Amino acid sequence: MVEPGSQPDVFHAHYVVEHGFYGALAGFHPYVVSAWGSDLYVESYAPLGRLIARWTLARTDLLTANDAALARRAVALGVPAERAAVIHLGIDRLFLDAGERSVNLRDAPATPTVISDRALEPLYNVDTVLRAFARLRQRLPEARLLVAGDGSQRPRLEALARELGLGDSARFLGRLDAPALAEALAGAQVYVSVRIERPSAGGGLIPGQDPLFLAYILKIV
Repeated sequence: MVEPGSQPDVFHAHYVVEHGFYGALAGFHPYVVSAWGSDLYVESYAPLGRLIARWTLARTDLLTANDAALARRAVALGVPAERAAVIHLGIDRLFLDAGERSVNLRDAPATPTVISDRALEPLYNVDTVLRAFARLRQRLPEARLLVAGDGSQRPRLEALARELGLGDSARFLGRLDAPALAEALAGAQVYVSVRIERPSAGGGLIPGQDPLFLAYILKIV
């Protein structure tokens, strides 16, 4: 909430081709915009999205990105390199401590478990995860999938899980609080995210809508 008549020191907007664009219209400086990924990896490749991104970035005093590849994309769209800063997102200590309890560090055998915690929205390709997991179970019938997230696609995805015959092997947990999510992550051998976008730095590069290839990756992991 901004007090009427107050003057901010810095104006900061997130997501270049939407809120970043609206913020640039205000003409306030210094103006900082944070890129989030799909704004530059997806939206800026469409003709209108590219125009909006270039227009917004030309009016930005500082662009922040959470990895070097995203910053390079911003530079390619016109941000001077000296005005693009890589600022990695932090992580709660709760999740770091949970890593010490990871099932992957235990000697005792455990049920093969895959977890996805992305929002149940089209951008995150959770249907591909379900289809790949169905193929994985042909080799590992004891495997289980935890879907720790929520969103508009949940009814459709639950119906798909039934259609694929996943039964109790696929559990939709809904949105978990931080402690519950940390425990769920610690109890899974594999974390999977298959977002629709051009590749960023870090992680395996999976064709976003290829369940057969993803199933192969899960099997060898």
